[in-house]
Order: sequence, then C-alpha cells, then structure tokens
Amino acid sequence: MTSKKPVSKFRKVVAGLAAPSRDPRFDDLSGTFNEHAFRKSYSFVDEHRGTELKAAMAELKKTKDEDRREQLVKLVQRMKEQSKAQKEKDARSDAKSKRMKAERELVQGGKKPFYLKKSDEKTLELVEQYKKAKQDGSLEKKLRTKRKRTSSKLKKDYLPERRQAYD
Repeated sequence: MTSKKPVSKFRKVVAGLAAPSRDPRFDDLSGTFNEHAFRKSYSFVDEHRGTELKAAMAELKKTKDEDRREQLVKLVQRMKEQSKAQKEKDARSDAKSKRMKAERELVQGGKKPFYLKKSDEKTLELVEQYKKAKQDGSLEKKLRTKRKRTSSKLKKDYLPERRQAYD
C-alpha cells in the first residue's frame, strides 16, 4: 500500500482481536473455593514445610555467622508461628463441623434449626481454651499476665499527662 495516499477519516478498525483477560480468582468459570478440599489436595506442602523447618533448625545449630544466625532465628520463629496458627484454625474448623453435624442430626430428628452466633462461637472457643490451659497447668500464668495487663492499663489512666519540654 502506498504511503502517498491520505488515510480516510472513516477507516475500519478491526475490533476484538485480543481475547479479554480474566482473573481466575474472581471469575465464576474457575469454580468456587473449597478450603477443606484445598487443604486435603495440598497436604504435601505442610509436610514439606515440616522438613524445611527441621533443616533450618539444623542449620541454625551449625552456623557461626551472626547475620545468617539472626535470619534463621526469625525464619524458624515465623514457621513455628504459622504452623501453630494453622493448627488452631484447623481445630476451630473441626469444632465447628462437629457442632454443625450434631445440629444436622437433631434437625433430621425433628428439631427446629438453630444457628450459633459468632459471639457465642467465640465464647465457646474461649471456654475450650481455658479448659485446655487448666489441664496444662498454664491457667494461673495466663490469668496472672491478664491481671498485670489490666492493672497497667488502669495505672496509665491515673497517671498525669507527660509534660511538654519547651525549647
């Protein structure tokens, strides 16, 4: 085509050549997220994390470099906290599924359905935590720290405001 000929004002533009991009996180075509199925399918990742934690702890014992040692301490601590949080989350979901299963059985027996409020769920969870702490013997320590925290908050309320330093 020659470049000497002027382009008309009403030229034809081909539209829709590129397919619209879609994000699978927000697209219905990708299906819905089932956390239980996901955890079951990718349980090998948790096992792998466990081996990584052991390897990091072994390296921590061997290393002499202070910078690397500090990095490893933080890594080990973070991995332990993540595994602890995941265990707590799993325990919560197991307790909820047990409650739901028991409720379903009662509904099949003719009872009217009852749905627990989130605040009541949290209360039940706290009761369970206190029972576990009592069995471990750490209940007194928890109560002592809670008392200290509340008393320090009260002391802060009664202390006068800090004076401004004038220059």
